[in-house]
Amino acid sequence: AMQGIGQNTWQAGLDRLLLGAAMSEDEHRWVGLALPLDDVDSTDIDLAGRLAELVDRLGATLDDLLREKPLAGWLDTLSTALDSLTRVDRPEEWQLAQARRQLAEVAATADDGALDDGTLGDPVLSLADVRALLADRLAGRPTRANFRTGHLTMCSMVPMRSVPHRVICLLGLDDGVFPRTVGVDGDDVLARDPLVGERDRRSEDRQLLLDALLAAREHLVVLYTGADERTNTPRPPAVPLGEILDVVDATARTAEGAAREQVVVRHPLQPFDARNFTPGALGGVGPFSFDGAGLAGATAARRPRRPPAPFLPGPLPPLDPADPVELDALVRWLEHPVRGFLRQRLRVGAPDEGDEVADALTVALDPLGRWAVGNRWLRARQGGADSDTCRQVEWRRGELPPGPLGARL
Repeated sequence: AMQGIGQNTWQAGLDRLLLGAAMSEDEHRWVGLALPLDDVDSTDIDLAGRLAELVDRLGATLDDLLREKPLAGWLDTLSTALDSLTRVDRPEEWQLAQARRQLAEVAATADDGALDDGTLGDPVLSLADVRALLADRLAGRPTRANFRTGHLTMCSMVPMRSVPHRVICLLGLDDGVFPRTVGVDGDDVLARDPLVGERDRRSEDRQLLLDALLAAREHLVVLYTGADERTNTPRPPAVPLGEILDVVDATARTAEGAAREQVVVRHPLQPFDARNFTPGALGGVGPFSFDGAGLAGATAARRPRRPPAPFLPGPLPPLDPADPVELDALVRWLEHPVRGFLRQRLRVGAPDEGDEVADALTVALDPLGRWAVGNRWLRARQGGADSDTCRQVEWRRGELPPGPLGARL
């Protein structure tokens, strides 16, 4: 039902923007359903043209992606989209070359898998089929890691049962994220009836965690989100990590209590918490944090609270009665007395952020919106425009509700 409404669409906005580069709204002229936009300066014409070109290329690409076509047509569409929508610097040109190489490999694989008698024909594919076809080829692959170099190495979780390390840090072992969930793909025949020995991602992740645990020689650091960032509700660790903590409790005993309390450190949420700068509070010998700004905040928080100082130390000097009061200053003061006082007496001003344009489709106008329509109508009539011209201009402005709602208004 919304397809027939052109208001608040990219096409309507671009038509107004480009028409505003050539015409003025004050002349009460329009082209088709587009009314010129009055805020297009000469310095913005190049930017408006670039935006129009981007939207045009993106729209053509999206229209082409919605059509069903054979594999050869899809490869041509994707190659054209790479040429029209992407551009990289010279050191990064290998990315485009690699993307085109992947498309060429898909075409070569399709040619090799076709039957000579032509029984398969040339199947027509949809966008979902092409995404499933390219998902594995475009997925991230772990590169060769430079282990045992003496430097810090960042990598994904890989089998490390035979590669020892002094310190191993595992990041992001949150519940629900690790281990990876197993979703059954409708096109995967093996997943419908799983058998022993087939690949299981959850079991692989548990094995990788065990390999990392056994590969650590001196320290193993595991990080997970222990509390909700909005409500501060405690969160449990991932299930394999919780099992490791259960093994710690069952293996070792301490006089202070559970063994896991000696290895689990709950870090404070705020960087200016005093525990970050207390030696031994968060494990180790010295303080945990070395942030100077956080230390200043923690020091200020520990000081006794003082009552707030007065806004002004004394009365301001009186104004000279002989100085004239400008009309604009009086209007600004009457509109917003506090802002006018700060600007005129204390010389403190806030930048004007401007009115944000609403991007929602209007269903009904509030009293201020109805006044704005009537005010523009009155000014246009005072300028000599007839009633039908005013109606056509307001209808093309895009601020009225669509359809009969706008006509009745």
